Amino acid sequence: PGDSLISLHSYEEEVILVIIRRSIEENDAKLNEVQGSRVEKRIAHLVSIAERRRSAVEARQLNLDGVRQEYEVGSKTTIDVLIAQNRLSEAVFDLMKASIDSDSYNMNVSDTSFLLTQVREILESEWSYVDAFKSRLLVRAPGSGVFRTSVRSGTPVKIGSVLGTVG
Repeated sequence: PGDSLISLHSYEEEVILVIIRRSIEENDAKLNEVQGSRVEKRIAHLVSIAERRRSAVEARQLNLDGVRQEYEVGSKTTIDVLIAQNRLSEAVFDLMKASIDSDSYNMNVSDTSFLLTQVREILESEWSYVDAFKSRLLVRAPGSGVFRTSVRSGTPVKIGSVLGTVG
């Protein structure tokens, strides 16, 4: 092997490496945002709403039970029981909606984190490939300092984007 003589990697490969690096940085920023405190606060808020809705369902159930007992002794009407049942149904609907919102948000965050992690791995693989390809275009001078070639001396030779003369 010998000392590096010239590096033949092209400007285009450097541009590709810059684009890949920028894409990795943007991907990491998105991943940090998805795993950040703002998202955690949103998840905690949605869980809190679901817990409050669950408490409301329990309260509406107790209310309905009380209205039914009062109906049995004659102090409440059928309309009062129907109103209490309707309020319980509304509370159950609100709980289901809050649970779905919380579960959907959690699944979206989880899926997004997974996808961004996969994208990062792909980008790093592409970086490694391009970087390895670039380093293969490095010409090393032989230990003797003499290149053997079948091209006649003084003939212009284009190697990649480098124009040189074999001497």
